Amino acid sequence: MRSQRGMTLIELMTVIVLLGVLSGLSISTFKLYRASANYTVAETSMQYARRAIEAALARTDNPPDAVALTSQTVAGAVVDADAAEYLEGFYLPPNIRVDVEYDPGCNNGACQSDYVQIKHCEGLEFVRWIRFGDGTELMLPNLPGAGCI
Repeated sequence: MRSQRGMTLIELMTVIVLLGVLSGLSISTFKLYRASANYTVAETSMQYARRAIEAALARTDNPPDAVALTSQTVAGAVVDADAAEYLEGFYLPPNIRVDVEYDPGCNNGACQSDYVQIKHCEGLEFVRWIRFGDGTELMLPNLPGAGCI
């Protein structure tokens, strides 16, 4: 006669609990990686926006006009005409919101001449860049805030 032996109920419950703990850990780790990736997209978009701004400001023959606070969440080219001139060649990736403002008349440290804020709509953090009239720049990374409302 052969002796057949299976798993006891305690062993089966232990395996199920271990699988539950491991899947819970992997889900939370995945959420952290996803949030980090979303912030990286926002940060990279900020770099592209700043390059576009510097290129627009380098045009001495036709500098950009002032831009009132403008927001856009639609992927693609910048829709607002003044903002498009200021962010020349900048394209929004999907799920990104950009807020931009530009005041060419600001020429001292008491006012901000440039303001750009970029956030990923599914992210938990966003990045903001401000340049004052005296040329001082302030980069504010990893600011808390979720969604694109």
